[in-house]
Amino acid sequence: MDKLNASQALFDLFLWGVIFFTLYPAHKLPYKLPKFRRVLGILLIFLFCLFPFFGGDYFHYMVSYEEAKFANGYYHIEDVYVWIIQNICNSYLQFRVIVWGSALLLTVLAYKRLVENTDLPLFYLGVFYLPWFAYARVSLAMALIFFGLSLLAKPLEHMKKLSCIMGLGIMFSSLFFHRSAVIGIIAALGSLLLSNPKKRTVVQLVVFFPLILIVMKTLVGNFMNP
Repeated sequence: MDKLNASQALFDLFLWGVIFFTLYPAHKLPYKLPKFRRVLGILLIFLFCLFPFFGGDYFHYMVSYEEAKFANGYYHIEDVYVWIIQNICNSYLQFRVIVWGSALLLTVLAYKRLVENTDLPLFYLGVFYLPWFAYARVSLAMALIFFGLSLLAKPLEHMKKLSCIMGLGIMFSSLFFHRSAVIGIIAALGSLLLSNPKKRTVVQLVVFFPLILIVMKTLVGNFMNP
């Protein structure tokens, strides 16, 4: 078993190295990748998300999948994942394709909405943040927050109100995918308010800051200890 675990960890390390060399040209002027490298980089990141053997969560989620699929009782994952497992998935691999594939797709779409050149942020995702992105199911919740925030920061043309409603709806839907998403939502909305702060906004934040702390403490406590 130790040899198997070692070989799995080496596979991830090798794959991470391939991702680095595939995306590295995006880190140099003119910060652009040929289309082949861009597509290959995304596919390699996706493959890494499917098989992050280096972390215990990969195997813990496998146990949770088996429990949700074949047993009844208390589950260590949110209800939405249980529903996906019981109604959509036929295998643990398919579960990872849906969850982490959706997270990666939303992240890439958010990049495309917010910046003209997606290659540099893709490089940072694949080289610096990938172990955390591929590690836990919270990635899907954070991707939902990120994509929702992109609709608020850059509304659809001639559809500002609809974009606001959609963005907030997508952001708050992340609460169903991870209990700690409330922290990310507050941070995302706070960053949006402070991206171009006006005097009135700053005053309001200062006045309501104690109330915000109380709400955060209460909500986080409820979500983390259901």
